Amino acid sequence: MNAAQTREEMGYVSENMPGYDLEKISENVRSIQLDWLSADTMEKVCRYLLSAISNRKYSQLEFLVDEINGKFQSFIDNHYIGLLTKSHLTRPYSVNKVLAHINSAHKEQGDKVALFVIDGMSYWQYLMLKDMLAEKGIETVDNICYAWMPSITKLSRQALFRGDMPRDSYVQNPKNESKLWFDYWKKRQVPESTVWYEHNGSIVNPELYNRYGYVTTSLDNHMQGCRDLKDLYDLTSNRLVEIVPDIMKLYDAGYTIYVTADHGNVYSHAWRTLNAQEKAMLYTNESRGGRHLIFTKEEHLKYFFNENPALKDDMYIRGNYAVWRTGKCFKSENEVTHGGCHFLEMIVPFAKIEKK
Repeated sequence: MNAAQTREEMGYVSENMPGYDLEKISENVRSIQLDWLSADTMEKVCRYLLSAISNRKYSQLEFLVDEINGKFQSFIDNHYIGLLTKSHLTRPYSVNKVLAHINSAHKEQGDKVALFVIDGMSYWQYLMLKDMLAEKGIETVDNICYAWMPSITKLSRQALFRGDMPRDSYVQNPKNESKLWFDYWKKRQVPESTVWYEHNGSIVNPELYNRYGYVTTSLDNHMQGCRDLKDLYDLTSNRLVEIVPDIMKLYDAGYTIYVTADHGNVYSHAWRTLNAQEKAMLYTNESRGGRHLIFTKEEHLKYFFNENPALKDDMYIRGNYAVWRTGKCFKSENEVTHGGCHFLEMIVPFAKIEKK
């Protein structure tokens, strides 16, 4: 069996084994010192989540996820806005600073650097990738980065490839994303002939370029069709078997590779769907999703919460948008999705693979 099949098989074995000591696990998780700027915190928390998900035990551990997320919301309230303008020199604290960090760390135009973006990858999924790369003898230097809020592709991945704060007028598609990537390096006098961007394709002729942007949406495209996180675990195992060889091609071509995501994801519980009047108060294009609302006017936002006062404590509200803090969604059924400010969708990996 390959690595993914072996983990899958061991998951089924573990599921039937006695001794999944929830009390002990709860004690261990609660003893973790939560530093929301540290990859070590996410590693420790998400290792427990990964074990629970792979063994179909996530529902038993979800109350701990809620506890941790409650503590994270205090950090969001006090620090998130400041992270958006924090210096990028030692590391990028938010997605809009990733390119500035890469540019400052690789001043020589001849440096071969790749930005490898896995759309919608949560940190526990990144740990699966990290383990698969380790089996290939590739070690990662782990760090974390914050998604843009609302944690949706149009805003967060735009911020990533723009290297700046996103614009509401932007239309999300591969062509526009490619333009952002080329424009960023053009402004830094990097010859266009040495820059490349690829969306869901194969890594082709990497030796010809020095700045390689790559996006795969293979996880996010199928995420919302997953019935639960075990479904997503299985999907991730299968997709990573395809993703790892692409990373290996860049590694073998001598690139320093930065692996990240535009946002994560969270298993969300149905609240209810929006009614026609509520939908009419929102922008028509990407203004609503399972976990976010962007209103045309602030008075519309105020009206919405006057009509639904119980939601105020469950949502982060700023300007003309509102996002879920808790694990809920504007749907009639539970689903795996993103758009809110839960720690599993806001904190994404920012991992460095040193050149070969």
